Amino acid sequence: MRTISHEAMKSSVIILSLFFALYIGALGLFQPFITLHFHSLGMSGIQIGVLTTVSSLLALLSAPIIGSIYDKSSHKRLLFITLLVLSGVFLLLIGWIKYYPLVIILFSIYRIGASTNIPIAENLAYSVGGRKGEGKRFGFGFMRLWGSIAFTMTALAGGWFAEKFNLQGNFVIFLGFMLLAASLMFFLSPEMFDHTKKKISSEHPQDSSILRIIFRDKYLLLLIAAMALTHPLGNGIRQFEPIFMSQLQIRQSMIGLAAALSALTEVPFMLWADYLIHRFGITKILLVVFAIDLSRRLLVWFFPIGWMVFVTHVATSISFSMRLVTTVSLVNLRIPAKHTTTSLALISMTIYSISNMISSAVSGLLFDVYGGRTLYLYSAVGCLISLCLSLLARKIEMRAKESPQIVSV
Repeated sequence: MRTISHEAMKSSVIILSLFFALYIGALGLFQPFITLHFHSLGMSGIQIGVLTTVSSLLALLSAPIIGSIYDKSSHKRLLFITLLVLSGVFLLLIGWIKYYPLVIILFSIYRIGASTNIPIAENLAYSVGGRKGEGKRFGFGFMRLWGSIAFTMTALAGGWFAEKFNLQGNFVIFLGFMLLAASLMFFLSPEMFDHTKKKISSEHPQDSSILRIIFRDKYLLLLIAAMALTHPLGNGIRQFEPIFMSQLQIRQSMIGLAAALSALTEVPFMLWADYLIHRFGITKILLVVFAIDLSRRLLVWFFPIGWMVFVTHVATSISFSMRLVTTVSLVNLRIPAKHTTTSLALISMTIYSISNMISSAVSGLLFDVYGGRTLYLYSAVGCLISLCLSLLARKIEMRAKESPQIVSV
């Protein structure tokens, strides 16, 4: 394994910062509005829930497989570039298709291609940021925050563009962003891909073995379950919130503004996340996050008015920033280094997608039968359970510090 030079590390920080700006910025062009697009095609809440459930199921099955292939591959750069290009092409096709079964197929293929993009990029960034020291100037949070800054601009512009024209133009621009993001990988030093290359042996575990590692680590398992229950970008309430906002007479441009402000607010938290986690620990950070999540869900339940939904939507930035950095840190701190990409894909895509799949199906039914407000009470229950799980993890953590032999963490 080659030693990574200072020059390669420095250039990698710049390239990966640009990558996150392009990739996350591209998501801002369609992510806040995709359910509105599906709704405009005449899909009901149940149909949108089925669409998300099917695509999530395929993503959760494919993510650990693709992650494992990437970990073992001697052509990591080419594989990553291919996944980025496929994501752009298949999302573009969705903009012109109205036949429901075909939309399911195309959106599912998009999700399969995209399922490992972020875990790969986050692992590359962590391999650089982790060596800069916890919470210091060019850590993982610093590189990832540029994605939030870009999302701020693209969500705002995307909302205006979708309102004035249609979302098809946003899909075209999305493809352009994916091609630019893929081209950046040609400039990333080969030393970075060599460094993340894992030595394959007969002891290389399959997904089931990685699951055994997770299930043996009770602390890790509880926190993963807690985050999965309240995954801020995947659960049902997030999926149907744009439609609920529209029903409360909030225009698409304002929905885009809410998404933009949310991403903008992520910036300081993304910058501080490395330091805060190092200073206070993962468990304490998540306890605060779940308490905030519970509060903002209940606020909308008690006060279901447009401006309240708008404000609490923006507040999602706190949860998202802390969860993102926490998940990456948790995997890299508690999973063997040679399995981190596979594990991160398994956790952030497969396990979180299982929660998303179930939540989307339940939320679609609740939305059609009881309306959007009910989703906030439903989500609040999940936040309360997550808070309890993280408290249990805290007890395990404290016992392990007092008597390391009691729990293997």
